[in-house]
Amino acid sequence: CPSPFASIRFNSGPLTYQMMGMYLQAVSYQKKYTVNHYVHCKLGTKFSINMFESVVFNSGDSINNRNFEFAYLNPFVVLRPNEYSLGSGDNVLMGGGFSFNSGRNKWYGQFIIDDLLIPSVLQKQKYWGNKIGILAGWKHMRSLLGGKFLFRMESSIVRPYTYSHIGSQLNYANGMLPLSHALGANFWESFVRVDFIKHKVACFMELSLGEKGIGAAYGGDILAPYTLRPSDY
Repeated sequence: CPSPFASIRFNSGPLTYQMMGMYLQAVSYQKKYTVNHYVHCKLGTKFSINMFESVVFNSGDSINNRNFEFAYLNPFVVLRPNEYSLGSGDNVLMGGGFSFNSGRNKWYGQFIIDDLLIPSVLQKQKYWGNKIGILAGWKHMRSLLGGKFLFRMESSIVRPYTYSHIGSQLNYANGMLPLSHALGANFWESFVRVDFIKHKVACFMELSLGEKGIGAAYGGDILAPYTLRPSDY
Protein backbone atom coordinates (compact mmCIF):
# COMPACT_ATOMS: atom_id res chain seq x y z
CA CYS A 1 0.00 0.00 0.00
CA PRO A 2 1.26 3.54 -0.67
CA SER A 3 2.25 5.42 2.49
CA PRO A 4 3.20 9.11 2.14
CA PHE A 5 5.86 10.14 4.65
CA ALA A 6 8.08 13.00 5.79
CA SER A 7 11.46 12.56 7.43
CA ILE A 8 14.21 14.62 9.08
CA ARG A 9 17.73 13.47 9.91
CA PHE A 10 20.55 14.87 12.04
CA ASN A 11 24.20 13.75 11.95
CA SER A 12 26.81 14.66 14.53
CA GLY A 13 30.02 12.65 14.53
CA PRO A 14 29.20 9.02 15.30
CA LEU A 15 25.53 9.81 16.08
CA THR A 16 22.67 9.73 13.59
CA TYR A 17 19.11 10.62 14.54
CA GLN A 18 16.11 10.25 12.26
CA MET A 19 12.43 11.00 12.72
CA MET A 20 9.78 9.85 10.26
CA GLY A 21 6.05 10.45 10.12
CA MET A 22 3.83 8.30 7.89
CA TYR A 23 0.21 8.25 6.80
CA LEU A 24 -0.98 4.64 6.81
CA GLN A 25 -3.90 2.93 5.13
CA ALA A 26 -6.45 1.80 7.73
CA VAL A 27 -8.97 -0.95 7.11
CA SER A 28 -11.52 1.03 9.12
CA TYR A 29 -12.84 4.51 8.31
CA GLN A 30 -10.40 6.18 10.70
CA LYS A 31 -7.26 8.01 9.64
CA LYS A 32 -4.10 6.25 10.77
CA TYR A 33 -0.57 7.55 11.33
CA THR A 34 2.77 6.50 12.75
CA VAL A 35 5.73 8.50 14.06
CA ASN A 36 9.13 6.79 14.34
CA HIS A 37 12.35 7.80 16.10
CA TYR A 38 15.68 6.11 15.30
CA VAL A 39 19.12 6.70 16.87
CA HIS A 40 22.28 5.06 15.53
CA CYS A 41 25.69 5.32 17.18
CA LYS A 42 29.05 4.05 15.88
CA LEU A 43 31.37 2.86 18.63
CA GLY A 44 34.65 2.72 16.75
CA THR A 45 35.06 1.24 13.30
CA LYS A 46 33.61 -2.22 13.98
CA PHE A 47 30.73 -1.90 16.46
CA SER A 48 27.49 0.07 16.34
CA ILE A 49 24.25 0.15 18.29
CA ASN A 50 20.83 1.58 17.57
CA MET A 51 17.59 2.31 19.40
CA PHE A 52 14.16 3.03 17.98
CA GLU A 53 10.59 3.73 19.01
CA SER A 54 7.33 4.02 17.13
CA VAL A 55 3.77 5.05 17.90
CA VAL A 56 0.70 4.19 15.82
CA PHE A 57 -2.29 6.47 16.42
CA ASN A 58 -5.49 7.53 14.72
CA SER A 59 -7.73 10.57 14.36
CA GLY A 60 -11.15 11.28 12.95
CA ASP A 61 -12.95 8.80 15.18
CA SER A 62 -16.68 9.47 14.76
CA ILE A 63 -17.35 8.26 18.31
CA ASN A 64 -14.47 9.88 20.18
CA ASN A 65 -13.97 12.85 17.81
CA ARG A 66 -10.27 12.62 18.49
CA ASN A 67 -7.98 15.16 16.85
CA PHE A 68 -4.52 14.63 15.41
CA GLU A 69 -1.89 14.37 18.19
CA PHE A 70 0.56 17.13 17.29
CA ALA A 71 2.53 16.38 20.47
CA TYR A 72 3.98 13.32 18.71
CA LEU A 73 5.65 15.59 16.14
CA ASN A 74 8.16 16.88 18.69
CA PRO A 75 11.39 15.16 17.58
CA PHE A 76 13.06 15.55 20.98
CA VAL A 77 10.63 13.65 23.22
CA VAL A 78 10.41 9.97 24.12
CA LEU A 79 7.17 8.61 22.75
CA ARG A 80 6.17 6.26 25.59
CA PRO A 81 6.07 8.92 28.37
CA ASN A 82 4.49 11.33 25.91
CA GLU A 83 1.76 8.82 25.04
CA TYR A 84 1.17 8.13 28.75
CA SER A 85 0.89 11.85 29.57
CA LEU A 86 -1.74 12.25 26.85
CA GLY A 87 -3.82 9.53 28.48
CA SER A 88 -4.18 7.72 25.18
CA GLY A 89 -4.27 4.03 24.34
CA ASP A 90 -2.06 4.29 21.27
CA ASN A 91 0.25 1.51 20.15
CA VAL A 92 3.84 2.29 21.19
CA LEU A 93 6.73 -0.02 20.30
CA MET A 94 10.40 0.26 21.14
CA GLY A 95 13.55 -1.72 20.65
CA GLY A 96 17.20 -1.72 19.72
CA GLY A 97 19.92 -3.53 17.87
CA PHE A 98 23.63 -3.92 17.24
CA SER A 99 26.09 -4.88 14.53
CA PHE A 100 29.73 -6.00 14.77
CA ASN A 101 32.15 -6.28 11.87
CA SER A 102 35.27 -8.43 12.00
CA GLY A 103 37.13 -9.07 8.77
CA ARG A 104 34.76 -10.77 6.34
CA ASN A 105 32.15 -11.41 9.04
CA LYS A 106 29.28 -9.36 10.36
CA TRP A 107 27.13 -10.26 13.36
CA TYR A 108 23.93 -8.37 14.02
CA GLY A 109 20.80 -8.52 16.13
CA GLN A 110 17.63 -6.68 17.00
CA PHE A 111 14.82 -6.83 19.55
CA ILE A 112 11.34 -5.31 19.69
CA ILE A 113 9.15 -4.71 22.74
CA ASP A 114 5.47 -4.06 22.17
CA ASP A 115 4.37 -4.71 25.77
CA LEU A 116 6.17 -6.39 28.65
CA LEU A 117 5.18 -7.34 32.20
CA ILE A 118 8.43 -7.99 34.08
CA PRO A 119 6.96 -9.95 37.06
CA SER A 120 5.32 -12.49 34.73
CA VAL A 121 8.63 -12.95 32.90
CA LEU A 122 10.53 -13.55 36.14
CA GLN A 123 7.91 -16.06 37.23
CA LYS A 124 8.07 -17.77 33.80
CA GLN A 125 4.37 -17.26 33.19
CA LYS A 126 3.06 -17.47 29.63
CA TYR A 127 1.25 -14.15 29.84
CA TRP A 128 -0.30 -12.99 26.56
CA GLY A 129 0.76 -9.38 27.11
CA ASN A 130 4.49 -10.12 26.91
CA LYS A 131 4.74 -9.13 23.26
CA ILE A 132 8.35 -9.21 22.11
CA GLY A 133 10.47 -10.23 19.13
CA ILE A 134 14.15 -11.14 18.70
CA LEU A 135 16.34 -11.42 15.60
CA ALA A 136 19.96 -12.58 15.28
CA GLY A 137 22.07 -13.01 12.17
CA TRP A 138 25.50 -13.55 10.64
CA LYS A 139 26.91 -12.56 7.24
CA HIS A 140 30.13 -13.71 5.58
CA MET A 141 31.73 -12.58 2.32
CA ARG A 142 34.78 -13.81 0.43
CA SER A 143 36.20 -14.06 -3.08
CA LEU A 144 35.76 -17.41 -4.77
CA LEU A 145 36.14 -18.70 -8.35
CA GLY A 146 36.70 -15.20 -9.65
CA GLY A 147 33.51 -13.85 -8.09
CA LYS A 148 31.98 -12.89 -4.75
CA PHE A 149 30.59 -15.49 -2.40
CA LEU A 150 28.04 -14.24 0.16
CA PHE A 151 26.72 -16.36 3.02
CA ARG A 152 23.91 -15.28 5.36
CA MET A 153 22.25 -17.04 8.27
CA GLU A 154 19.43 -15.49 10.29
CA SER A 155 16.92 -16.53 12.96
CA SER A 156 13.96 -14.67 14.40
CA ILE A 157 11.13 -15.31 16.82
CA VAL A 158 8.07 -13.18 17.63
CA ARG A 159 5.60 -13.93 20.39
CA PRO A 160 1.81 -14.04 19.83
CA TYR A 161 -0.19 -10.80 19.70
CA THR A 162 2.92 -8.66 19.04
CA TYR A 163 2.12 -5.68 16.74
CA SER A 164 -1.65 -6.20 17.17
CA HIS A 165 -4.07 -3.95 19.06
CA ILE A 166 -7.78 -3.58 19.76
CA GLY A 167 -8.48 -2.93 16.09
CA SER A 168 -7.05 -2.20 12.65
CA GLN A 169 -6.78 1.51 13.41
CA LEU A 170 -3.91 0.91 15.87
CA ASN A 171 -2.14 -2.27 14.73
CA TYR A 172 1.35 -2.17 13.23
CA ALA A 173 0.20 -2.60 9.64
CA ASN A 174 -0.39 -0.59 6.50
CA GLY A 175 -3.69 -1.70 5.04
CA MET A 176 -3.62 -5.50 5.12
CA LEU A 177 0.21 -5.75 5.18
CA PRO A 178 2.42 -5.92 8.31
CA LEU A 179 5.00 -3.16 8.71
CA SER A 180 7.43 -5.66 10.20
CA HIS A 181 8.02 -9.33 9.34
CA ALA A 182 5.79 -10.78 6.62
CA LEU A 183 4.71 -13.61 8.98
CA GLY A 184 3.29 -11.08 11.46
CA ALA A 185 3.52 -12.65 14.91
CA ASN A 186 3.45 -16.01 16.73
CA PHE A 187 6.26 -17.62 14.71
CA TRP A 188 9.89 -18.65 14.61
CA GLU A 189 11.98 -18.75 11.46
CA SER A 190 15.54 -19.64 10.48
CA PHE A 191 17.02 -19.39 7.03
CA VAL A 192 20.35 -19.79 5.24
CA ARG A 193 21.11 -18.04 1.96
CA VAL A 194 24.12 -18.40 -0.33
CA ASP A 195 24.79 -15.94 -3.17
CA PHE A 196 27.42 -16.10 -5.88
CA ILE A 197 28.05 -13.04 -8.06
CA LYS A 198 30.47 -12.93 -10.99
CA HIS A 199 30.46 -10.06 -13.45
CA LYS A 200 26.86 -9.78 -14.71
CA VAL A 201 25.77 -13.21 -13.53
CA ALA A 202 24.29 -13.92 -10.11
CA CYS A 203 22.70 -16.98 -8.56
CA PHE A 204 21.52 -17.89 -5.09
CA MET A 205 20.16 -20.73 -3.00
CA GLU A 206 18.04 -20.31 0.11
CA LEU A 207 16.67 -22.70 2.70
CA SER A 208 14.05 -21.49 5.19
CA LEU A 209 12.54 -23.41 8.09
CA GLY A 210 9.96 -22.18 10.56
CA GLU A 211 6.73 -22.63 12.41
CA LYS A 212 3.75 -20.31 12.77
CA GLY A 213 0.69 -20.40 14.96
CA ILE A 214 -2.36 -19.57 12.86
CA GLY A 215 -5.81 -18.45 13.83
CA ALA A 216 -6.89 -14.94 14.80
CA ALA A 217 -7.67 -15.93 18.41
CA TYR A 218 -4.12 -17.12 19.11
CA GLY A 219 -2.15 -14.06 18.11
CA GLY A 220 -0.85 -15.10 14.72
CA ASP A 221 -2.83 -12.52 12.75
CA ILE A 222 -1.77 -8.98 13.68
CA LEU A 223 -4.80 -7.60 11.82
CA ALA A 224 -7.14 -9.28 14.31
CA PRO A 225 -7.87 -7.59 17.68
CA TYR A 226 -6.12 -9.14 20.66
CA THR A 227 -9.43 -9.12 22.52
CA LEU A 228 -10.23 -12.40 20.71
CA ARG A 229 -7.73 -14.29 22.89
CA PRO A 230 -9.30 -17.28 24.69
CA SER A 231 -7.39 -16.62 27.94
CA ASP A 232 -4.72 -14.39 29.47
CA TYR A 233 -2.18 -17.22 29.86
